[in-house]
Amino acid sequence: MARKRSLLSVLGPLAVIVFIAVGAGCSAASMDAASGAPPGSMGATPGGAQDAGLFRAKIARGEVPRSDELHVEGMLAEHDLPVLGEPCTRALCLGSATAIAAGADDGDRTAWVQLGFSTGFDAATFKRPDLDLSVVVDRSGSMAGEKIVAARDAVRKLVGQLGPRDRLSIVLFDDKVDVLVSPTFVDDTNKERILGQIVGIEARGATNIELGLSKGYAFTEQDVASTARSHRVMLLTDALPNIGSTDAGSFIGMARTYAAKGIGLTAFGIGLDFGQQLAHDISQVRGGAYFFLQDEEKLRTVFDRDFDYLVTPIAYDMKVSVGAQTSWTFSTAYGVPSASLTDGRLALNVPTVFLSRNKGAIVLRYAPKSTTPEAPVAHLAIDYQKVDGTPVHQELDATYGGKAPLTDGFEWYQQVGVRKVVALSNWVLGVKKALQARESGDPAEAKKRIGETRAAFAAHVTELGDEGLKTELLLLDRLIALM
Repeated sequence: MARKRSLLSVLGPLAVIVFIAVGAGCSAASMDAASGAPPGSMGATPGGAQDAGLFRAKIARGEVPRSDELHVEGMLAEHDLPVLGEPCTRALCLGSATAIAAGADDGDRTAWVQLGFSTGFDAATFKRPDLDLSVVVDRSGSMAGEKIVAARDAVRKLVGQLGPRDRLSIVLFDDKVDVLVSPTFVDDTNKERILGQIVGIEARGATNIELGLSKGYAFTEQDVASTARSHRVMLLTDALPNIGSTDAGSFIGMARTYAAKGIGLTAFGIGLDFGQQLAHDISQVRGGAYFFLQDEEKLRTVFDRDFDYLVTPIAYDMKVSVGAQTSWTFSTAYGVPSASLTDGRLALNVPTVFLSRNKGAIVLRYAPKSTTPEAPVAHLAIDYQKVDGTPVHQELDATYGGKAPLTDGFEWYQQVGVRKVVALSNWVLGVKKALQARESGDPAEAKKRIGETRAAFAAHVTELGDEGLKTELLLLDRLIALM
């Protein structure tokens, strides 16, 4: 098969293109028509939580999830949320769009600022870089049954995506480490041998994740000096350690050390008792991301359809400095691993931006100081590194283009994408509030919260007719039936 254009060959000098559309204000729910063509055919998403898979899996099994098992960033990562403007022709394009709407968590009417990610790569011509990959598989006793079967299936599908220019090692761990496959290139002969070896993986013993990761990193480090290859460790686990260092901090130190050497980490969660917070914490470092493999469909999506994207970072160490304008005060940030506020200026840190089928988003909320705030909401200064280490800087403004006073019931959306962002964010915020009420023993408040969330979300679904939103409405109805 003809070799497609390599990512490393097209990164070149990278610029950030800013897309901003300013429209007229309207009363009630309104939306401006943004000018310009849609962004490129592929997207980009921040690292960290890449799905709401654990939450969905529990509902599918007839269980009510916990409130801490749902995150805005995971929900947003599953949807395409473009910021409209000129077509993206670079490796990474950033843009902003603004909305005015109430929050499902507190009822406050705020400005929602969407910082959107897109890329100019075309799925028809994109070719991921060659890989130096170590797959670290948890085979401890807690993985027995369906989980170890899912792990074997995942590794087999992963190997199927590799070719003769990719180097692979496979490490198995419980309370000790075994090397199933030493570092080897995946030509046709080796691939058949490796697939045969994977069938024999069985669960046993205690769980020492740190031991397994150490071996996987050591294998990948052997070739880390090769800048023509992408270096990554993939961890498949239920994240339930019971011996050795069992806290995320022990692993994060290791992940950060190797991330500084250019080795990324992807964590795949398996099983409904998956220790989500542990894997989530591990992934919040440069080059890190995590996914939950809840069923066969998700296995196919991750390893058959999206594998090339999830191993392709396109930017590192993104730092966004945001200053609110005089009429607005910062409230909350969603979809970003790390945020801090100092002297009224917000600092956001995104360790990694990955190539994606969807166009991802970070969301900022700003409270107005009056019902007639001035148009500028916030000024954003963005710095990040290209994959070759070249720094990039860009500045843009988030603007409220409406004219009507921000009274009760007023809504304004600059673009369709930002309305979807608000709808999905409020879905998560409203459901979390309902689950928190249920967990604290207040079923009446839980019922009230979830009913209000459904009514508001259904209105978005009706007006937008978006198929992705319809899916989330069905999920919400299944959750309501369980509560």
